[in-house]
Amino acid sequence: MLYNDLWLVPTLIKGNHWILFLVVVKTKKIIILNSMYEGKQLSSSLLLHLQILRLLIQKSHIQCFGGPPDWKLWSVHSPSDTYLQTNGSDCGLFVCLWSYSICTGKILPDGLGDMSVNIRSWISKEFLAKAQPNLNKMIVDSDDAEDDLEVLEQMDPTICTTEPWSNLPAPKVDHDLIDGNPTALYLSTIITSLWIATSTKCGAPEGCRVKDKDMFLCEACREFYHMLCVGDTRKKPADEEPYLCPMHPYKQTKTRMVNLPLRLRRSLN
Repeated sequence: MLYNDLWLVPTLIKGNHWILFLVVVKTKKIIILNSMYEGKQLSSSLLLHLQILRLLIQKSHIQCFGGPPDWKLWSVHSPSDTYLQTNGSDCGLFVCLWSYSICTGKILPDGLGDMSVNIRSWISKEFLAKAQPNLNKMIVDSDDAEDDLEVLEQMDPTICTTEPWSNLPAPKVDHDLIDGNPTALYLSTIITSLWIATSTKCGAPEGCRVKDKDMFLCEACREFYHMLCVGDTRKKPADEEPYLCPMHPYKQTKTRMVNLPLRLRRSLN
């Protein structure tokens, strides 16, 4: 699952309230979007789901790289400036709107809680009408789907009676603005801000020295590099071969390399 740059994880709390966990793999952030902001002390139920999510990240990291993540490098954010619902039934509405903003890059306006009736009508026309014709055309990578399903089955709280997440270090939650930006702005720009690379310039820490589109995505850095720019003198990997740059000692296990034309078409010039 760490093949993906972003995880959008809608989560039902106590059987009656939806929140959205956003996992930003490259910058190692877990963001809690809650339209009924709980203040600086997370409820025990929300904290439980957060720990289960972190356990899922840990299992996926071990699966990809052969070892657990360094949790000191990860941060958890529960920004206090998220939109707040004005009734007891709009939590799912806000989860849809946050997801829409992240995926489209459109910033959400203020006062959404007062427009819930109109927004629900718009969602039914905009989302469902477009989704329905494609429901039977979805193509799933069977190997990845089986791996993810196997991990998710282990996350079922009714099965995990030994509470394996209790061994994880307690998360420190930041309630300030994310990277100094209002949450609405951060969500709308997150996809285009994930990579330093452009169509010809790679994201090498010491600067790009080659003008060429033939770059490779390092599965650990989540950045595109020219091999020469990161001092990699190895043979160029094949299209479906996993690539890890010399800055990472991880074992190359089940990760996948995705080259520039396939990966950058959705977000870079």
